[in-house]
Amino acid sequence: MDVIGKILEKPRLIRSYYYSVNLVIIINAAQRIYSQGKKPCIINFDKIKWEFYPYDINFKQICEEESENLVFEAEKVSEIPIRFRLITSVKNFNLGCEVNTIEKIGNNLYKLRLTDDTIIFHVKDGKLIERVLNPLEEEILRLLNENNGRMSMKEVVDITSYKLGISKESVRNELAFLRSLGKIEIDKGTVLLIR
Repeated sequence: MDVIGKILEKPRLIRSYYYSVNLVIIINAAQRIYSQGKKPCIINFDKIKWEFYPYDINFKQICEEESENLVFEAEKVSEIPIRFRLITSVKNFNLGCEVNTIEKIGNNLYKLRLTDDTIIFHVKDGKLIERVLNPLEEEILRLLNENNGRMSMKEVVDITSYKLGISKESVRNELAFLRSLGKIEIDKGTVLLIR
């Protein structure tokens, strides 16, 4: 399933300080809902700065009783209808729905932690693109998995460097990156796979 599909699985609040990411999420969600034959309604539509989204809009906004409500950049609870599909905001509201936070982990690279998944994505041409693991990252995770999710950092670095014929420094850098993604933990020279 793609990023927007995962986000729309259930009503949720996405906390994010990144205006352009929030905008892409809301527009993509509205387009997905519209493509499914439903009626998207973006609340706070007037807050959209279109210079941040210079792409075609492939949906028609229809705000009626049975519309799927998407709240963009909510600042107070009064902006949020009782029935909603998705909210983006920098604030945390107690609404009885799942609350997920977007973190920036690199240049145009973001992490969204859902209850049962972590999505790493970037924004390109007005779309959310999930980042797939590269061969080095896959090898490190496979090696850890084969060894019950726990190895010394020296073992991981030495084995991966030898197997792939790359520098130990490259492996260490990739371990640091995997840690920032939330795929592994590093504690006192031990690398732990997060399952």
